Amino acid sequence: MLSDYLHRGGRLVLTSQDLLEHRGNSQFVREDLGVFRYTYHTTPTQVIALPDSPLGEMGLWNLNYPYQNWSDHMIPHPSASPLLLDQKLGVVGIAHEKGDFRTNFFSFPLETLDETAREVLIGRSLLWVSPLGESSLELPPTSAEGATIPITLTVGSATTRTLSSVQATLPLPAEMTIVNGSVSGGWVYRPSSHSLFWTGTLAPQEKIVLQADATLASPIADGTHLRLRASLDAGDQLVLSSDAEIWIDVPWLVMQTQVNPSAVWPGQPVEYQVLLRNSGQLTASVRLTGTLPLPLTLITQTLEASSGDVLAQWGRLEWHGMIPPNDSLLITYRGTPGFWNPFSAIVTWFEVDAPYQRLGRGIALYIAGQRYFPIIRLP
Repeated sequence: MLSDYLHRGGRLVLTSQDLLEHRGNSQFVREDLGVFRYTYHTTPTQVIALPDSPLGEMGLWNLNYPYQNWSDHMIPHPSASPLLLDQKLGVVGIAHEKGDFRTNFFSFPLETLDETAREVLIGRSLLWVSPLGESSLELPPTSAEGATIPITLTVGSATTRTLSSVQATLPLPAEMTIVNGSVSGGWVYRPSSHSLFWTGTLAPQEKIVLQADATLASPIADGTHLRLRASLDAGDQLVLSSDAEIWIDVPWLVMQTQVNPSAVWPGQPVEYQVLLRNSGQLTASVRLTGTLPLPLTLITQTLEASSGDVLAQWGRLEWHGMIPPNDSLLITYRGTPGFWNPFSAIVTWFEVDAPYQRLGRGIALYIAGQRYFPIIRLP
């Protein structure tokens, strides 16, 4: 039984679009996988990781089903954490940790992801559920050629037992040179293999932070993509990896969205804001689109962009233009929600297509409602 295995300190990554329909009320689903409630057949077609999820930022990824899409939404148990959201802001991935076991459960088939996305998601899931599940490799997302960048590898225990003979190896690309005197935390630089190496013992739940600075070569072609992969061995002959990547001399966009207020009565105006900031080195060519869900009536004269023109037609917003480095785009508009299911949400979804990125972000506007209770006459 999977429950028995988990309760002995097991680790599990599970994916299924049918499990909740057939076993959704079982103790295994509720207490081991961490699914508190669920909704059948919500048909997710895109997924993106929550920024603060245990697996880190991932996506936006499309789901391509070669068969009927019967995937579900979930509400995590209070002891569990959401991992992935779909385009309707429904949770489709959950991480659960209880005692000395860890699980990841996805309510959609992983084979619906393309090969690259599937490799990233499975790799991060396997690492998180492993005894070294608190480990991570960090790089800045983008930098200029010739710049010096920080490298941080955290080797972290996710078990209640001591791990001896732990090893971490980080091979470096030829385009990086370690800065003399910058290596700290206990690892060493090996010139013969152009790699950083650490070995040691981890106490239960202990974390070791290893740091170094590297100088990027110059010249490097604009748009060069460097991926670093740290190999992690807990001494159990199962070698896992933690990846990080950096782009050289590219535009790099950060998106923020908000609606104010976030909960209203039908007919009460609300204001939406979408902010795109270019923190990269080059000008970004951007296409931004957003949905105008049917229960929301756009107040047309309030639609504004800080530069260029934003169009609203066929239930969508659309903006095309250029954003220079260290500059930003702000789009604002107001709308009025019509009558909708009380205590439910109107979801607006924004997407950004740029040469080196694809971003997605949703906003949920919650509709208030009244509840009527029977009058009880006491004797």
